[in-house]
Amino acid sequence: MKTFFRKSRYIVLLALSLTLFLSCQDDDNGSIEFQANHSHLTTTKVNLYDFPEVIDHLSTKLSQDFQIEVDHSSYHTASRMGSNITVLTVDPTNASQSTDENEKSNFSALAEVEMMDQGGEFKFATYNVVVSEYGKEYYTFIVEYEYDKDWVASQTVGDYDYTTFTGFVRYYNVYGLFVRELTYTNGAVTAGFGIDPCTGQDDGDDLPGGGGDGPTVVITCGCDPGHNGGNSNPVCSCTLPDIITIYNFGPPDGDVSKDGLRSADPCGPGPGGGGDGDGGGGGDILDLPDECFLPNGDPIDCENPNIPLTPEELQENYFSLLTALASFIGDTFWTDYVDEMVWLGDNKQDATDLLYHLMNDDYSDNAYIFAFGAIELLMQGQIETINEIPVIVAPQFPINDIVEFLECFDSSQPATVTIYADQPVPNAFDAYTIVNGSAVVGHSFLSIDQNGNNSVLGYYPVGEPNPLLPNDPAILGQDDHRDFDTSITVEISGAVLQQVLDYIINFEPLYNLNDYNCTDFTIEIANIMGLGFPECNGSWLVGSGSNPGAMGQFIRTITPSDTVSVNTTGGNPSPTDKNC
Repeated sequence: MKTFFRKSRYIVLLALSLTLFLSCQDDDNGSIEFQANHSHLTTTKVNLYDFPEVIDHLSTKLSQDFQIEVDHSSYHTASRMGSNITVLTVDPTNASQSTDENEKSNFSALAEVEMMDQGGEFKFATYNVVVSEYGKEYYTFIVEYEYDKDWVASQTVGDYDYTTFTGFVRYYNVYGLFVRELTYTNGAVTAGFGIDPCTGQDDGDDLPGGGGDGPTVVITCGCDPGHNGGNSNPVCSCTLPDIITIYNFGPPDGDVSKDGLRSADPCGPGPGGGGDGDGGGGGDILDLPDECFLPNGDPIDCENPNIPLTPEELQENYFSLLTALASFIGDTFWTDYVDEMVWLGDNKQDATDLLYHLMNDDYSDNAYIFAFGAIELLMQGQIETINEIPVIVAPQFPINDIVEFLECFDSSQPATVTIYADQPVPNAFDAYTIVNGSAVVGHSFLSIDQNGNNSVLGYYPVGEPNPLLPNDPAILGQDDHRDFDTSITVEISGAVLQQVLDYIINFEPLYNLNDYNCTDFTIEIANIMGLGFPECNGSWLVGSGSNPGAMGQFIRTITPSDTVSVNTTGGNPSPTDKNC
């Protein structure tokens, strides 16, 4: 037996719950006036089809069915994943117009999520596509609004105080490439960073504004319940708006062609571009750069980045896990599992590990059963991480035809059989141990040797059973590569060899970690040969059974004889070799 727990990077389950900024108040004609930095700014709900010039501009930027893509892999200087695409459909009928004292306007339309790449990040987010009037032209960019769940939980449903908003605003250019992020805490911008979409490098703008007096955010009110996934999740409420308008009417800093949002083609020809001219380079911004850095400036390997999750990403994964668990349990999850939700909220790395496990197992029923069992073990303090749960993996070299694998042996002649114990802790009874944060359970296996023919094999599951899900179909595997800590070798007659071969060929088809595992398989063969092995039991979390640790210790007590030899120093078995 061997432990193995896969860790994948990310999963996208975008839920259209909505972020929010500042306060808004409807007047009789549906307009909203924001009385702060821009006292003459007016925002009104509009239909973009009433503005032919805006529709014409959008038609050159969007697909024929008004779709646009966001590439989340451009979010960091070195992406954790390949291409993580969210496809958005812009709704021109669900838009707002913000106009300043100079009669310049921003138009912001709701963009609904149509498709998510399974490799991307989880977001509770609202997307807007913004058409901004600058000089005599328009430019388009995408805004992602993400709220902080703890902030929403602190509010009174139906009476949100938007002036205390806590969350994130992310900007993507018209090509869906990340440009900058603003962090809001209690209604104020507290952090931010930007990336040059042409190079993928930090643009050095710690609190990006892009000109003027910085971005200002306005809410237009209104909600479509279909955007919130219904009322099953109490953090989703139709009191939250589904259009958020962002505007910045100040002049851009420096050359417009280098502005990640305003330039028609920021990576094209010309200064700072990626084609001909002074820009230099091929313009393929998705190629790995020569040097990669974390947002804090620490260097990392571009090709194999080991990027720690940020608090925001841990929070997103926590949201994602709750959404996934609720989809399995149903609406009662939000009332029946309050303690679990609170605990996971305090232990977001564990929530992230559980989310990865669900994703790795394609959200199967067994994956959910494992997740709920693991949460209970974590809350009880029996494990520190889910990697401490033993997971038994399939053989590295499965034997697909056991009859062919054993065809060189002749039951009319004697043979030598060796039973091996790869103990979790050498010379100890431990059923499993923790090494570098992961459970290790060892393995029991055997070899048959006769006249230069040698076969090394063991009993395995097809999948990955564990104490929470102990059953799995069984398969045999070739075990030449295994180390062992102790072994016993027996000389047997041809008649006994036939019994051993028959037992192996007709192996038990159902693997059960507690009742019949690799150690039970070898114990049965040892007893066919008259060695009198006991059950060799030990326990693990929520189960118990035979194990290599206890079996290895029993082997150490056996007294050698003329036909029996014992190895207590360990080593490697002779490799499989067929000479027939």
